[in-house]
Amino acid sequence: MEKIKGIVEAVSSKEVETKKGPMAKYGLKIDGEWYNSWGSCPTEKDASVEIEFEVNDYGNQVKTVRKLDGEPEPKPEAPPVAPKTFEGDYRMERVAKMQACYEDALEAISGALGYESPEKVNVEAVYKTALSMWIQEMRK
Repeated sequence: MEKIKGIVEAVSSKEVETKKGPMAKYGLKIDGEWYNSWGSCPTEKDASVEIEFEVNDYGNQVKTVRKLDGEPEPKPEAPPVAPKTFEGDYRMERVAKMQACYEDALEAISGALGYESPEKVNVEAVYKTALSMWIQEMRK
């Protein structure tokens, strides 16, 4: 038997017709993986739980569900990745400068328009502005 701790991302409940008649079935999604069992669901979405389960031909079959008071143990973070450098590759340096100009233009335009997030900005207008900034940068 295996155990997992996590936050319930989604809950699925349905009634299934079996040889013995209709039965309730539920599923819990934790860390992108589904865990299933029969009966009424013992928890709700966003709850912190510990599940004991077995893996069989039907997937992850829940044996017990225990609600936790606190947060689950944190996952180990991936080590930081060093940024790529394009030193010596003229074309890649130009692409990197274009990307930097695009990001600067997006930030400048969204700030000038008073938007908190750049998603509301007209991307085509940002592209034209970035292209103009990039051309000026290349002329230096």
